Amino acid sequence: IAITITITRLVVGRALCSRAHIIGVSRGLVRAVRAVRAMHSSTDTAEDVSPIPNFRDLGGRYGTVSLRTGCVYRSSAPHGASHMEFLRQKGVATLIDLRSVDEVRANPLEIPEKVSVCRANLLSGRTRFRGLFLPAPISLKLKVLGNKLILRDRAATSHMVTTLAGDPLYLLNRIMIDHADKELQKGLLTCFNPANFPVLLFCSLGKDRTGLMSALFLGACGVDHDSIVEEYAHSDLSALRDESIRFMRSQGMSDPEPFLACDPDVMHRVLTYIKERWGSMGEFLVSVGVTREDQERLRRAVCMPHGECSSTL
Repeated sequence: IAITITITRLVVGRALCSRAHIIGVSRGLVRAVRAVRAMHSSTDTAEDVSPIPNFRDLGGRYGTVSLRTGCVYRSSAPHGASHMEFLRQKGVATLIDLRSVDEVRANPLEIPEKVSVCRANLLSGRTRFRGLFLPAPISLKLKVLGNKLILRDRAATSHMVTTLAGDPLYLLNRIMIDHADKELQKGLLTCFNPANFPVLLFCSLGKDRTGLMSALFLGACGVDHDSIVEEYAHSDLSALRDESIRFMRSQGMSDPEPFLACDPDVMHRVLTYIKERWGSMGEFLVSVGVTREDQERLRRAVCMPHGECSSTL
């Protein structure tokens, strides 16, 4: 950043460059450099193009941290023979399914032989009851109960989220962080165990629940805040948009738009909340039942000396 400040002043002129403005420009250039590095560090051959939307390897270089590729992947929910064949070619041994019971029923998995499945429903009825229903005002509780019992409204969760928060995706992340401890522990311990590699993390869109689990994985490996936010922001919903809207509306959700965004500020706020409440990612992981030994075992398996990157475990 110091070098960029000097260059900016020389090009634009010292008088026109306030420190705040220069720092803003500098951070933008730093992000651009990181993006270019990420493109050059990834493989772009045709055989690596995935038929599964939002599929990507969480291995690679993140600032001073290099993670082995071929250990942990993330994506939207795989379905159909072509998706499963692609996962077979990648050698995926463990699927970590973060979807709800309704989502699984609507799109069941065709599980290949010798592939294990861990189901960790991060927005289970227990989690939603503790995180949404109990804190809600009595008037909202009565309205939601009435809609659910009388009108058979299946979108109670989305109604409560959009009523209680201006930023529904951040609220959903907070609910998972604060109340889905058992499910987080189940999914994370499966993800963090090298015996289960290669692992695939997924939910329906491969964006928020998968984004949270991916952030916790990267944070446990020592990846910095900004790099985790950038990784989250890479999700592309274009291939899933119409299908997602149809599914959400079939569940009674009249306005699915707020839940389709992929704003990097959501992940920034999530990581800031974890830092402010628990002090560090490691302490948060301990609080949900992932021991320091579990975290260290993960780092030994996937972290590499800076500047190196390998698919060999």
